[in-house]
Amino acid sequence: MQTSLLAESTIILSRAKEILSNPKGFGLVESDTDFKMCLNERNLGAVFKGEHKKIAFATIEFLVLRFVDSFGFSTQVSESRIETLITDFYDNFKGESLSDIVLFLKMSRNGYFGTTHRGLDSNLIFGDWFPKYMMLKSEEREKQYMKQKKEQIKPEITIEEVRRSYEKHNASMLQKVNNYVDKITEGITREELEILITEWRNDAEKSKYIRVLLNKRNFIK
Repeated sequence: MQTSLLAESTIILSRAKEILSNPKGFGLVESDTDFKMCLNERNLGAVFKGEHKKIAFATIEFLVLRFVDSFGFSTQVSESRIETLITDFYDNFKGESLSDIVLFLKMSRNGYFGTTHRGLDSNLIFGDWFPKYMMLKSEEREKQYMKQKKEQIKPEITIEEVRRSYEKHNASMLQKVNNYVDKITEGITREELEILITEWRNDAEKSKYIRVLLNKRNFIK
């Protein structure tokens, strides 16, 4: 378990470093991020601790600057406000994942939580938009839970059920063969029946139901 958590943390750290080293490729990272990824990823506080905390702040800075720039405000957001936003993002998302920040910013940029004409500040982002995001994430978590629960309680197909299904299929097929034989033997002579029996014996598929045809000997004299 410990090895698995360490491997997962290493993957997330590598993703953060990739974002910083290849900013032009971030669009692909962003497009692949969804709630399912967020729900299955370790949180910031667990991954970016100790010396790795610097990587978290550097990554958040890149994400925040990119986010602010996407609004194209005529007045630039001050450097001190950017620093405040970076700290607030880390503090508010410490119990969430890096992917949560990516998804939240993408959804905010696209107006999922409302619009703004007065600029960006922590009060708007974390007092209004962030709670809405967490509500959506909570709903998605519940959907995932119900889906898993439904799959877990789904009864397994037993051998007996397979046998009954097989027998039902065979019974249905046998009835079709009986109906077919009744039709093709209607009005034929005993000699014609024997010719049919010979043909069926030499046919790999029809020979499976040869008894149905042989039974006609009891009625066609």
